[in-house]
Amino acid sequence: MTKIEKARGAAARLVESPPGWLERLRADEGPVALGVTWLDAAAISDEEDGVFDGIMHTEATAEYVREHRPHMVRVASGPQYAGMNGLEGEAAWYVDMRRPERLLLAPSSSYPPFLWIPAGDTVDGMRGALGGLFPSPKPTRVTLPKTARGFMGYAGQIGVPNVYSGEFVPIDGLELDRYYTMNTFTELSSWGSAIIDDPYPDEFVPPIQMMAAARDFKKQSPGVPAMTWRTAASGSYLSIEAHQGRLFVAEARYRPSPNPQVIEEMNAEFGSTFPTDLPVDVVGALIGFDFRPLDLWERELAVEEEPGHILGKMEIAVALAHGDLDAVDRLRPYFRHDAPGVRAALMNFALAYNLDSLLEELVLTETEEEIAEQLHRILDEGTGNSHPDIFEEGAAWDEDDEFEEDDEDE
Repeated sequence: MTKIEKARGAAARLVESPPGWLERLRADEGPVALGVTWLDAAAISDEEDGVFDGIMHTEATAEYVREHRPHMVRVASGPQYAGMNGLEGEAAWYVDMRRPERLLLAPSSSYPPFLWIPAGDTVDGMRGALGGLFPSPKPTRVTLPKTARGFMGYAGQIGVPNVYSGEFVPIDGLELDRYYTMNTFTELSSWGSAIIDDPYPDEFVPPIQMMAAARDFKKQSPGVPAMTWRTAASGSYLSIEAHQGRLFVAEARYRPSPNPQVIEEMNAEFGSTFPTDLPVDVVGALIGFDFRPLDLWERELAVEEEPGHILGKMEIAVALAHGDLDAVDRLRPYFRHDAPGVRAALMNFALAYNLDSLLEELVLTETEEEIAEQLHRILDEGTGNSHPDIFEEGAAWDEDDEFEEDDEDE
C-alpha cells in the first residue's frame, strides 16, 4: 500500500467513525476561543498535507516521517500567528488513527510528527499544548530567561543543502540564510552579533527597503561572529556562532516549554541530547546538526587522560562556556595541567575569549619561564580577539580542510 493510499484510508476511517471525544470537542466553544477551526468531513477527506519541510533530515528522522505521517489525519487548523514582514503561519491539529484517543498539535503542518505536541481530548489539553507558542507581543532578549548552548561540529565537516542544487555545501552566511529561509522553524532573516535584539518589524516593509536595512542588521561586532534568527512559533532566539574560525556553537534563548515530554521522547528515539525544556521550533531548526551541551564535555573531561584529547575537548568546552562565568570557573582546574605544552595551548584558548582574570591567575602559578614571560607580555599588551568572520561567503573553511558530509564528531 502506498503512502497516499494509507493516508486516504486513515482519513476515511476517521470520517466514517469519528471518536466520541472529537465530536464533543467539535461541539464545544472552547476550541473556537483558542482560534481553532474544525475541518468538515469533505475537507478531511480531501486534505493531503505535503511532507516537504525544508529540514536537513538524518536518515533516522526521514524514515520516522515516512513511517508515521500517513497515519496522521488533519482535523483542524489554527490559531494563525504573525511572522516577520506581515507573513502568517497556522497551526494544525491531527489524530493518529493508530491511537485515536487524543489530538496532536503541529505548530505548522510541515513539522515532522516527532515534534507534535500531545493535546489530550479536552479543551484544557488543547490549551496546554499551545502553552508557550505564538506569544504576543513577541519576546525580547531580556524576556527570554533561559539559555542553552551546544556544539554543532567543525567547519569543513558539516554543511547545509544548497537550496538550488540540494548538494551539501560548507557553511557560510549566505548558505545559512538560504537554508533557514526555506526552513519551517525560523522567520526569514537573520541579524549579526552587532545587533542585540530582533531588529525586524512585524508589519510589511517593501522588499527594497528591507534589503537595505538587512545589510546593516547583519554586521558583526568584534569577538565571536554570530548569526541569529527568531524562531517562528515560540519567538525564541537561535544563534549560530563561529569560534576561532573552525567550530560552530548553537545558542538558544527561550522561554521553557511546558511540554518537555516531546523532546524527551525525541531524544530517546534518535539518541539526541537536546535540553528537554527547549521549544519544539528551536529543536526543529537544529535537526541535522549535533547539539552537545557543555555538561557532556565536562563528564568526558573528568575521565580524559590523553593530552591531545584534553585539548580537543577543552577547545569545545571553552567555546560553550563563552559568556558564562560559572562555566568558565568549572573549567579552571584544566588550565593547570601538568604538561607545559598543554598549559600553553590552553592559555591560547583563554586568550581567544579575553579571559584576563584567568590569565592573571595562571601567571602567578606558572613554573615554566617561557610561558610565564609570554603571559606577562600578553597581559601588558592587552588581550585581543581571534575569531575570524567565517560567515562571509566562501570563507567557511580552510583550504587545507576536506569537507565531508558524513564525518563523525571527535
